[in-house]
Amino acid sequence: MKIKKLALLFALPLLFSCAKEPLSNDAIDALIKKYDTEDFSSLKNVYVGYRGKDETANVMLMVAEFDISCPPYIATVYPETKELIKTDDHLIKDAEKECKLYFKKEQIARYSKAFLKYNFKVLGVDSDGNAYINPTEQELPNLLRKVPSAHPKDIDDFKHYRGNWYVRKAQ
Repeated sequence: MKIKKLALLFALPLLFSCAKEPLSNDAIDALIKKYDTEDFSSLKNVYVGYRGKDETANVMLMVAEFDISCPPYIATVYPETKELIKTDDHLIKDAEKECKLYFKKEQIARYSKAFLKYNFKVLGVDSDGNAYINPTEQELPNLLRKVPSAHPKDIDDFKHYRGNWYVRKAQ
């Protein structure tokens, strides 16, 4: 019993060190300053998320239509040139529901290159031009840059931060 308590005592700091820190106000302010007027229209109606690297250190991305219920394509990109090496559509073809292929290889290449201009983990732009960003985690976007005339359907999941910028409410 004593060994279990000691093991738990030593494991607690490890468990708490894995907790994700929310973005600091300074980090949000720096991001807003850099991207407040950025034109994300090349990714309109597209969602791209960083997935990781393959065995040869090529970047792997998930590329999907923004508001679609079908799985994403997996794009493998050479990091130095940001050129598309290959696409994988098996998630779409293996989906339980009927999903048609919705992007051409040229589109995936263009979207991947546009995404890699930014140092984000997630970037999605809806059909109105609202930009959903997670700069640090492969999770739900935690920032929203709202187009003034738009009313995103998930706006209630965010709280106003400054100007056209919103931060996801704590879960």
